[in-house]
Amino acid sequence: MIRSILILALLFLLNLSAAAYHKPALMPMPAKVEFLPGKYKVPKGFKISYTGNVENTRVKHHVQLFLEYIRSEANRFVLKHSKEIAANGNLTFTVQRRGNLLLSEDESYSLKIDLRGAVIEAETDLGVINALQTLRQLLSKDQDGYYFPYVNIRDEPRFPWRGLLMDVCRHFMPVDVIKRNIRGMNFVKLNVFHWHLTEDQGFRVESKKFPKLHEMGSEGKYYTQEQIREVIQYADSFGIRVVPEFDMPGHSTSWFVGHPELAARKGKYQVSTTFGVQNAAMDPTRKEVYTFLDTFLTEMAKLFPDPYMHIGGDEVNPKVWDSEPHIVEYKALNGFHSNEALQAYFNREIYTILTRNKKKMVGWDEILQPQLGGGHILIQSWRGKEAMYEAAKSGYQSILSQGYYIDLAQPSSFHYLNDPIPPESKISEDVLKNILGGEATMWAELVDERTVDSRIWPRTAAIAERLWSPVEIRDVENMYTRLEEISWELEYYDLRHHQAQNEILDEMVNHDDPISIKHMIDFIEPIQGYARHRSHPYTTKTPLNRIPDAAVPDPLHARDFYYHVQKVLSNRDSGDVNLLEAKAILDTIVLSYDQFLHLESHGESWQEDKMIFGNLVEAAKIGLEALGKHREKMTVEQEWKEEQLIILDALNQPTAECELAIHDGLVELINKLPVQR
Repeated sequence: MIRSILILALLFLLNLSAAAYHKPALMPMPAKVEFLPGKYKVPKGFKISYTGNVENTRVKHHVQLFLEYIRSEANRFVLKHSKEIAANGNLTFTVQRRGNLLLSEDESYSLKIDLRGAVIEAETDLGVINALQTLRQLLSKDQDGYYFPYVNIRDEPRFPWRGLLMDVCRHFMPVDVIKRNIRGMNFVKLNVFHWHLTEDQGFRVESKKFPKLHEMGSEGKYYTQEQIREVIQYADSFGIRVVPEFDMPGHSTSWFVGHPELAARKGKYQVSTTFGVQNAAMDPTRKEVYTFLDTFLTEMAKLFPDPYMHIGGDEVNPKVWDSEPHIVEYKALNGFHSNEALQAYFNREIYTILTRNKKKMVGWDEILQPQLGGGHILIQSWRGKEAMYEAAKSGYQSILSQGYYIDLAQPSSFHYLNDPIPPESKISEDVLKNILGGEATMWAELVDERTVDSRIWPRTAAIAERLWSPVEIRDVENMYTRLEEISWELEYYDLRHHQAQNEILDEMVNHDDPISIKHMIDFIEPIQGYARHRSHPYTTKTPLNRIPDAAVPDPLHARDFYYHVQKVLSNRDSGDVNLLEAKAILDTIVLSYDQFLHLESHGESWQEDKMIFGNLVEAAKIGLEALGKHREKMTVEQEWKEEQLIILDALNQPTAECELAIHDGLVELINKLPVQR
């Protein structure tokens, strides 16, 4: 009991920093925003009035959603809306027309709040949707109740293509998971949902023309065409386009389970349970393959209304084509001197099919070959900006995903500073017009329907800001301050990036009190990049319920610790408050580990849990000693400093596929201690 009281007391200090981050936390930051003196108090009977083209479902839908949000935040108000003249509303808006879900559509808006209330003006209802999300973020509270600050905003996106890819093949994601992430996308003004529907591990869309595709290639986990339409309509209501991806000619094992005649290498196929580049690819030499794909893509073109359709095109295993004599002979007879040239031929055939169906082809940057004709092609770059720039120089539309791979557990700051067109770029205007934006990519090897939200959010909000806001908005510390608030705001949309972690921790301790493990896992993070794949034999059947699945990339509590360390080091004479906050965090870690050791053993992961948490607590003790020396303004011996840094680096070596998120802050504490002369 005493131990728990101490922890709670220390947590009170820990949470002081979070309390200091007041609304409004706007993300993405508007193009032009001016905060003015004064605030508009939300009155009883808050009323919305609107004029113009208001007889469309999106406007009505979002007015209702906004009222529900205000009601949930300030439930003492009686809220209503009506079609009246603008002067009669506490919030008024004017919209000219229903926006089309097209690349070049107007998404801009203006928002002004003064003593008369809030006024929104927009050309399209898409602009109204964006304005209402900004208004939600502006809702604030003080001792007198809820209010909106006086503000003058003129806003429009920097890039027209701001997307989130969700891979639903390596691990299937039910419709409710898709919908809640669409709601999250809307909150941060993303506008393209890229639905990765076919892969070696699963064929996830119903085909009425070729039912064996989904019946045999999905293990029973796929979306019916009715569900597809439901998601498309749902996304439309939030102003979000749905772009499907059918990966070909590689990443296509699941196609061949029901239709082995499509494969370059003959034989019997099963849905793959392992990851990586497989020994499977379509046969680009047979007319029957193109006839099949023509029928299938024509069916999908009718199902998905967006003008763009993604064909994948990445990572075709050269061994598959090189080992088949009939393909080698075909290349020689037709003058294809490489597999890249053969794939360009395949892509031209697919391009013809899509063009006939009035679709623009999208593919990963491997499809960009000199032999590929046609101008209505969009290149999605995963291999680097140079590939994207090369595509744009060649006249192709292009978007960036390299640097936005959120499955790699990299920090928000890394994604935030990864700009499709950095400030220092010297790119001509004719090339710039072809760079349309970018997409965060959520590949699903190491996530399932429970953990996927914790990998998408909140870091994707930082990517959303990079794609919406002006290039000069690049203050990382300010971004993190706002991101912490936005992370909690996203819970309103039923996103589970916080809740999923709690569920895993609860299971890990067999439903015993998980508070101690929670207070430690906030300061570790999964190893970055593809290191997890090298350290553990993951398959589609591997349970995702261990410490690296519960730990989140770039944990914001660890950022709080780093923030306080920076404040301590910036002014040793006036850093008492921040020093106490940093000490409270480390004390909490030490006390929590002691409580953790008293829990009953909780299965196979117990030993690796003890190892990573043991490393964390030893690092925390070093940090406490360093903070004590800073508080006393002590000097240290160089040998002591070097020894502590060596120990910290050893403790930070990957353990249980995790690292210490407080490591960098501790290293700075040690390094900034003055050395004895």
